Amino acid sequence: MTKVAPSIVDMLSDAVKSRGMLRLLTHEVIGKGLFSTAWSSGVSPLEAWDEQLRNREDLELVGIFAQRVLADYDATPIPLRQAMTYQKALQKHQACGAFLWFLSSLQKMAPSEMWPEIDKSLRSQFSQGYMDPDLLHALETQVPPGDLKSLGAFRPFVAKIEGTARRAKEEKDAQLAQNLREADFAQLKAKVEADLATLESQRPKRGLEAEQHALDMKYLRDRKGKQYVDDWMGKHCCIVEAGENFDNGIARFLKFKELFRKHSASGEEYTICLFDATVFPANATYVAQAVKTLTAVLSMSGNNMGFVQFPVYQSQTSKSAMLKHRHQLEMNLLKGGLSLIHPVQILFNKLNCTASDKRALAQPALACFHTHFSEHSFTKSNAVTSGTLGPCPLLKVGDFLGYDGETTKPGASARVEQTKGVECHVEMLAGILGGMPFDDSDTVLIVDILPNRFAEFGRAAVKRNLEGAGIKLRYFAFMMEEVEVNRAAMRGMVHEVWDKDPNSPPKQRPNRESSGAADAPSLELLAWQDGRPYFPDSILSKFADHTPEFQGIQKLKKTFEDMFPAAAQPAPVTGSGRAGGVCDFSLDDGKKPLDLTRCIDLPMVSKDEFAVTRLAEAVAVGKRPHVVISSSYEVWIGNLTDSALTLASSPACFRYTISPVDSKKTNVFKPNALPEDRSAVRHQTLGAVFIGHMDRLIENKRASLVWEALVL
Repeated sequence: MTKVAPSIVDMLSDAVKSRGMLRLLTHEVIGKGLFSTAWSSGVSPLEAWDEQLRNREDLELVGIFAQRVLADYDATPIPLRQAMTYQKALQKHQACGAFLWFLSSLQKMAPSEMWPEIDKSLRSQFSQGYMDPDLLHALETQVPPGDLKSLGAFRPFVAKIEGTARRAKEEKDAQLAQNLREADFAQLKAKVEADLATLESQRPKRGLEAEQHALDMKYLRDRKGKQYVDDWMGKHCCIVEAGENFDNGIARFLKFKELFRKHSASGEEYTICLFDATVFPANATYVAQAVKTLTAVLSMSGNNMGFVQFPVYQSQTSKSAMLKHRHQLEMNLLKGGLSLIHPVQILFNKLNCTASDKRALAQPALACFHTHFSEHSFTKSNAVTSGTLGPCPLLKVGDFLGYDGETTKPGASARVEQTKGVECHVEMLAGILGGMPFDDSDTVLIVDILPNRFAEFGRAAVKRNLEGAGIKLRYFAFMMEEVEVNRAAMRGMVHEVWDKDPNSPPKQRPNRESSGAADAPSLELLAWQDGRPYFPDSILSKFADHTPEFQGIQKLKKTFEDMFPAAAQPAPVTGSGRAGGVCDFSLDDGKKPLDLTRCIDLPMVSKDEFAVTRLAEAVAVGKRPHVVISSSYEVWIGNLTDSALTLASSPACFRYTISPVDSKKTNVFKPNALPEDRSAVRHQTLGAVFIGHMDRLIENKRASLVWEALVL
């Protein structure tokens, strides 16, 4: 103790007096110098981190280490408390040193006005203990200075800081582009005003068109689709942005629950609390508050059950981190007075997956209840009695909500095959609700305390209600992100059902009178169709919607709609929609399209004589051939193995199909960057070698490169 700073000695002495030395830490921890000045936990195999893990005169590292020892001791349930051994203390000291090092690295790149909030949030998360596995994993797999983006808790702040710098650059670029936009707008405005003057001279009877437009607007208001959706969502579904401390959602939940209680005055009330930790959140404060909320709701009634999905192994974390996250989650559930004696396995099947899919066929979950009650209604649930759910379809990555086509992790750029994930959660809800003795007067409230990114349990609950499957469900969700996206998606599901209902009013006003056809005038930008003008949407797309030029276009459109109120939308196309004709092969020196059924006779080279400088290659796999791209960008296809190779009927190594999308956004193919070792590149990404050299890819008279863009 003579080598320990006096302030640390006082802290430990007070802690021992209140907690007892035998249960706090062993003498070995002090004897080996973990609290001593100049001692370092950078021992084998972490010698590279010796300086970063050393106690210094400022006592910052040894101070936060002592605080974590006491905090972890107090957070452990009393029956499970044990004196901290040297090995555990060593790992704790290493985690503390890594945290301070990465915190100081982040401070160097953060703007001064942002730092107090970032520092407070990260220190709060670190004190919860969830950050330790990521910190230790970083020490074991990296060398100083380390990668801040490898830490889940630090990654959002790094992205925020980088985003701030990026936005500053974008503002500068926007200023440089402003002069060009203003010139384009002046030219466009002059043409639109000229078209308006032309139309004014040939405008049909204004009174009749205005009358028809007023009737159209009145009809749309009376149809009341939005009112129906608002009423339905108010009674069945509520999604709120909770924040990391859940402060923004608790009041809304209590209000929704009171409304739910009024609807169930004559029957029993049941509550299912969902806690999806499949991908463990990076924000430790958010997880801790979610556990507290789960405990609070389950303590309200014996009719309440929690359904917890434990973390699964994924490429962005380590197996040890996954196990530690689950263990810490179980300890917090136990400390909150919840039972851990009803495990549930979610079973999956791989009906449409490839043979190389190595994902597990089960996910561990838990049905938990508050131990304050002696009886629990949901013990009759099929999921609890059998200990299983499913089997549910194990989706391909391409079927995930939010899959972006570039990485193995779903992103936010495109949402494909949305209903498949919802169908999986519909089956899970059916398993949880199955076996329960509900009657018509009972109601069930689903509280999604820790939902996944796309609130698929909520979409499943809405789908069940709209289809009239089983007992009526009420759904409430606390969300950290994608609130408006999920709220809009569920509203869209409700509106779609209402819109298709034969009892709903027609989508367009029947028996609408027309003012008659008029001769088509000569216009430069505005369009003319079926005897009336309309304002093309393409004019609005010429400028970004946040620019003054866009507002100017909006004013021009408003002027147009005031002049021609019935022409706000293009008239339906009448008559034949196709044009007849034949190709004139006399053009272009008589060249004709390629015969796709022709026999291709390519030059043959034996394996022993094949000697080219290889820029990249993809080895033969299954029915795909060996592909080599030489340093002169020649493409060679063949078989470099000693066994026979049977090709597929139509191999397509570099094909990318651009499908139409409802959002009218551009669909862009952005291949992953090739690795440094290009001797075994995947067939699907081999084409990326041509990035920056697209002119070498196609060199013939029938096809050519039209446009290439580099995204920075």
